[in-house]
Amino acid sequence: MPDPFRSYEGVPVLDLPADPPAPEIPALDVLLGTSGTTPVGDGPTLLSQLLFYSAAISGVQACPVYRM
Repeated sequence: MPDPFRSYEGVPVLDLPADPPAPEIPALDVLLGTSGTTPVGDGPTLLSQLLFYSAAISGVQACPVYRM
C-alpha cells in the first residue's frame, strides 16, 4: 500500500498545533453577518485552524443492509 502522505525532498515539515481553539461565534452566525472581536492567529496556528475548520464530509457511502 502506498504512503498516504506526500513528502518532497528538501522541503521542511511544519508541525501544526493539534487542537486549534474553538471559534467564539457559531459558523451560522458568521454566515448571517456577525463578526467577532478575537484577533486572528498567525503562522502555524492560523493554518491549523483553517485546515481543521474547513474539513468537511465530501461524500457518503451507503452501507448495504443484510437480511437473513
